[in-house]
Amino acid sequence: HPEHYERALATVWDQPHLTQYGPARVDLTSALAAARAKHPARPVVFLSYPSIVPEEACQTRWIVDRAIHYVKERDRSRPFCLKVSFVDPHDPYDPPARFLDLIDPAAIPPPLASDDPTLLALLPRLRRIRFAQRAADVSPEEWRTVRRYYLASLAFIGEQVGCIRVALGAEGLAGCGPAGCRGRRDRVCAESGRRRLPLRHHLHCPGPTRSDP
Repeated sequence: HPEHYERALATVWDQPHLTQYGPARVDLTSALAAARAKHPARPVVFLSYPSIVPEEACQTRWIVDRAIHYVKERDRSRPFCLKVSFVDPHDPYDPPARFLDLIDPAAIPPPLASDDPTLLALLPRLRRIRFAQRAADVSPEEWRTVRRYYLASLAFIGEQVGCIRVALGAEGLAGCGPAGCRGRRDRVCAESGRRRLPLRHHLHCPGPTRSDP
């Protein structure tokens, strides 16, 4: 999706190697600044906002596109194992906006408070962490909104894992998820944030919206 390059560039984190990026050692500093100025993130609350990258160009969608392409183009004469690992949910939580409609704000509980002395003893150390300092003034209601964006990111992943299920079914591999692999040579699994995602428990792909990469 070269037409979305600037929007994607605007989401890149600052890293030292970006001053000498790639084999040509290109300095991306000015390009990053220009992309962020043209396509700024507009946080609703702490580290949470709708994606500035169109859904079809989001990394979650790209990961699944590549997984489906692999399944379709694999060597059918050989067994295979495919692990699909997602970067999200990860701050900043920036799911495509439509997934926020799937999350009922009223159903999100407030943050838990604790009087556990062990946890309280850790607070002075936590307050020295830069990230914790940035989050120190986030209100309980704002944390609920952060969680809504987090859950919307999970919903996006769930739908995309559903698309993998559809693709597996079309290939005659419907039983190759983590729950249905015993006795089979082929295996597909997905994980997000180091949590294994059973393929049988996710939203269905919304109609024939898939296209080969």
